[in-house]
This record gives sequence, structure tokens and C-alpha cells, in this order.
Amino acid sequence: MRRHAPPGGADDGYPLSFGTTFASGAYAGAVRHALRCSRRAVGGERGADAKGNTLRPPKPPWRATPVWGTAATETRENPAAAGRRATPSLSAAAVLRVSVGAQCGGTTLRRINRRATPKWFTSWFPTDPHGNRALHPMPALRLSRGVLALIAIGAVALALAAYVAQRGTAVDVARVESTRITQSVVVSGRVLAPAKADIGAAITGRVQAVPADEGDHVVAGAPLIELEQAELASALAQARASEAAAQTRIQQWREVGAPNAGQLLAQAEANYRVAERDAARQEQLFKQGFIGEARVDESRRAAAVAKSQLESAKSTATAFGAAGAERRLLEDQLVQARAARDAAAAKLAQTRIVAPSAGTILDRSVEPGDIVQPGKRLMTLAVDGPTRLTALIDEKNLSLVKVGQAAIAAADAFPDARFPARLEYLSPGIDVQRGTVEAKFSVASPPAFLRSDMTVAIDIGVADKENALVVPAGAVRDAGLPEPWVLVLSDGRAERRAVKLGARTQARAELLAGVGAGDTLIVTPGIEPGQRVRVR
Repeated sequence: MRRHAPPGGADDGYPLSFGTTFASGAYAGAVRHALRCSRRAVGGERGADAKGNTLRPPKPPWRATPVWGTAATETRENPAAAGRRATPSLSAAAVLRVSVGAQCGGTTLRRINRRATPKWFTSWFPTDPHGNRALHPMPALRLSRGVLALIAIGAVALALAAYVAQRGTAVDVARVESTRITQSVVVSGRVLAPAKADIGAAITGRVQAVPADEGDHVVAGAPLIELEQAELASALAQARASEAAAQTRIQQWREVGAPNAGQLLAQAEANYRVAERDAARQEQLFKQGFIGEARVDESRRAAAVAKSQLESAKSTATAFGAAGAERRLLEDQLVQARAARDAAAAKLAQTRIVAPSAGTILDRSVEPGDIVQPGKRLMTLAVDGPTRLTALIDEKNLSLVKVGQAAIAAADAFPDARFPARLEYLSPGIDVQRGTVEAKFSVASPPAFLRSDMTVAIDIGVADKENALVVPAGAVRDAGLPEPWVLVLSDGRAERRAVKLGARTQARAELLAGVGAGDTLIVTPGIEPGQRVRVR
């Protein structure tokens, strides 16, 4: 700040004017303090203008004259302010100068540089006879140092913002690299036992013993549960006795029935022949008149009886023959007896429940003394066989997975023990509720700790490429849409380019088209195409 002495008196400390300039460019201009001039002598000290008019000391209100000007701005003052010099500008650039002037009996006039002052601004003020525009009187403008400091800070902030905008937004970048990339689909699954068998009783009975316990590994035919056998053992003995009786009857037929039938047939045949000859002889004697008709009738009747007995003997002999009905009947009785014996033996065998195949007892819910009934599950057996894994794969990954792909699995309980697996089955149907597809994996060499229904994580390798153009996954915009794109740093600006995606992982992505090795991609989100940027 500096003070201007009035033309005819000492500086009395009244503020006459102040100027503030703001320069635009790479930096903010300084804030200029107002010039202060003294009024004429307070009280009796008075001045005079060129016409001899007495000038009184200035009184409030003060007048403010904002002026657009340059370093060459000229100022024309009234006679009361004669000799006052215009404050030089701090730069050659256009500045805004705000002046607060003291009126000493007349209107302060300023000559405005029309080249540096907008027409809409100068049109606000009236003109004097010489064409100079003057401001209307207005209240004095008093600004404290704090306000001036805030103005200066705002000017600096605006200048910094302009500078930063000119330099561009700082962004993180990544270069397109030619390297190897492996893509995999990770799913959660479980160990699938080859088969599970629910063990139960086929008959009603009381449990006598339970030789197997949970966790035991048993072989095929090993006893698991034993029921009481006394009643069924007696039934089996009875059935065996019936079978023996049927066999005895067959033996009797063979030794007695069939031979007797043959003998009876022979006797009948002999009796019939005798009766036939006797009847013929009696017929001859009757014709000769030696005997009566009654005797002839008697002989005829005897011959008919003998013939009937012969037919009966033949039928009996046929029935008792090797292919006769009697033999078949005895054979059927033997078959029935044997069937009854087998049924009794089967029921007796059902009192001893054995393992259908080799496996491990997973669950046991029976104890000695329990009464069991058919249909009730008593044990669960995990059958030994090839170990497989099952998992549900999201249907959006169907284009990536194929039968025969290798996988790496690890149980959640043993995450460090990884073992190989292979995709061997994909369900032809899709779960509508979940949008998943069931997949099964074979395990050639399952680890010893692997158990049925154990949770496992399966990493399916779907791609393995060498010399692929790889970028961070965050550099790809709209990766899930049909037309992904990236922002390439080109000449300080973000340039949008459409790309084609290949293999992808959670952290990286392969670009098949749209960029080349060595291109610089913008990773920072929120950047628009065409925006000026710079590397952070």
C-alpha cells in the first residue's frame, strides 16, 4: 500500500481508492491494496479548483468506480483531483480494477479503455461532454484484510484448477503384455460315494447280535445283524421232513406201486383170456344142446368182467409207469416239499443280515433286543468303488467346460493336499431354479483321507495359452456385455477402442483384437473417452 498526498495538503489518513487485480494464466496475480489519499485539511483547510470554487473536505458516502483496463489505462479526474496519478497495472493482461474514490465536490470521471472493456460493462455508466463515462455515486466499499485474503486464496485455487485441467487427470495405466494365461472355472462340490446301501431286515424278528459298528470296513458277506432263529429253524426242519416223505413215496412207487401195477395187468390179461375161452366153449355147448342158455349167459358175464379188469389193470399200469400220472404226482409232491424246505431255509437265512458288498458302515441305528420289521433302515453302508466328485456348474460357464478336461481338487478340511481329477459327465438338463448344471469328476488316485460327502473345491482348467495379449481385468470396460472396450492412452487423451475378449481370470484378461503389445491402457475408472489425462 502507498499513499498519495493531496495537491495542497498533508495526508490525513482518509482512504481515497484501492485497486485489486486478477491475472489469468499459469498463475494467479497478486492482489493489489488500495491507494489511500488524504483529504483536505479538516475544518478550516479548504482548497480551490481552477475556477476559484472552494472545495470542502470529502464526506461519506464514498464513491466506487470499477473499471476494466490495462496497463495503458488513462484516468481523467475532475479539477478537485488534479494531479492524482492512475495506479499502474501489474501486468499487460486485461485486469479488473475496483477503485473507491473520494468525491471532492464533483463527479469523478474515468476514461475507460474500450478495447479492454466489454461494451455491456461500459454501457452502464453515463458519459460527460467529452465522451468519458462516469459512475453513479454509490456507497463506499470497505474490505478487510481477511476478505482480501479469501479473495486471493480463491484466485489461487481457480488458477490451480485451470493448471490442473490443462495438465489432465492423473490416471493409473497398464501396458499390454504378451505372456502366458491360464483360465479356470472354480466350483464347490462334494465327494460322491459309488453307492450307498440302506441295510434292513426282510422279516420281523428280535435282534440277537450286531457284530458290525459304525466306521467298520466290511467285506462282502460279512455278518452285520443277527436275529433269533429258533422258530424258523423248526419250520425248516419240518419242511425238510416233508421233503423226505415225498422222496419216500417216490421210492415206494418205484419199488412197490409200479411193479404191482404190472402184476395186476398180467393177472387181468390172463383172467380175460380164460374168460374168453370159457365163454367160447360154453357157446359151443349151448349150440349142441348140452347146456342151457343161463350157463351161456354166465360165461359171457365172466368174460366181460375179465375184460373190464384188464382195462383197469392197463390204466393202473399206465399211471404207475415211468411217465404215468402217479409218478408225476409224486414228483410234484417232492417239488413242493423241496420248495417249502427252501422257503424255510431262506427265512432262517434272513435272520442273519450280511453285507451285500465290501464297504464302510456309515450309520447304525439298531441294538441287540430290538424288534425289527421289514422296511426299517438299520444301517447305511458306503459301497467300495471308484471315487467320484460331483458339483453344480453355473450355466453361464457351459461354453467353457467340456467332458475330458483336467481339474485339480482339494478338500476343505485338507486344503494343502491337492489331487487330480477329470471331468467325465455333464448333465443334459439344467436346474431351472438354480440355473446350474450337474457335473461329475473321476478321481483315479483318491487320497486316503477322502470320505463320502466331504466338501471339495474343484479348479477346472478351461484354457492355457502362451504369448497371449494380457491386460489387468480392471482395464476392460463392459466386460460382461457383448461389446467390451478399453481406453488407450494416446497423445495425452483417453481413446476408446473396441476389443474382443479371450481367456479370463479374476485378475487378468486376454485381448484377441483391438490392441497390440505395448499399448498403454487406462485402468482408473470414471474416465471418459477423449478426456485429457496424464500418468500418475
